[in-house]
Amino acid sequence: MRIKILWSALTFILAIVLSGYIHLSVSAGRALSASEFTRFFHTILWAAVLHMDENGGSRALKLSREAVSSAPSSGVINTAGETFQFPLPQFCVSRDEHQQSRQYLTFASFDELQDYFHKTLPQAGWRHVDQMGAGHFFKGHGARIVITNHFYLTTGISELNVSVRKASGETQSERSY
Repeated sequence: MRIKILWSALTFILAIVLSGYIHLSVSAGRALSASEFTRFFHTILWAAVLHMDENGGSRALKLSREAVSSAPSSGVINTAGETFQFPLPQFCVSRDEHQQSRQYLTFASFDELQDYFHKTLPQAGWRHVDQMGAGHFFKGHGARIVITNHFYLTTGISELNVSVRKASGETQSERSY
C-alpha cells in the first residue's frame, strides 16, 4: 500500500514538472535547456510558496513566459534629444517606461548580475564609476546611467531601474560612441 502511494506521489510530481517544462518550452518556441528550466521552475515554486497570498506563483509564471519568449537584449532611453542604448542581462522583461528611465525584471542570478555590472556594461562602453547600496553608477556615451537593483517576489527575480541623464561638461574625447 505504501509503495502505491509513493509511486502515485512521484508520478504526480513528475507530471507537474513535465507539464511546466512543456508549457515554458512552448512559450519560448524552443526546447529549454535543463539549467534554464531549473532557473524558472525554482523561482515559480518559491514565489508560489512564499507569496501565496499575493498570487506569487501565477505572477512568476507569467513573467517567466514573457522572459523566455521575448527577452530584449538591449534597452534604449531617449533623453534630451539623444538616444542612449545599454545592454540588458539575459531573461529581462520590460515593465515600465518613463521619459528618462526604464524598469525591467530579470531572472538573472546574483553572479550573473555581478558579471553584468562589472563586465557586460563596461564592454559596451559604460565605465563603472561608483556604487552606493543598490545603485550602480556608470558613465559613457555622453551620459550618466544609474541602475538600481532590488529583489522582486523572490531572490530569483530582480527589479532593475535604469535612469539616464545626459552628461554635461564632458569633452568629446570622454565620449565613446
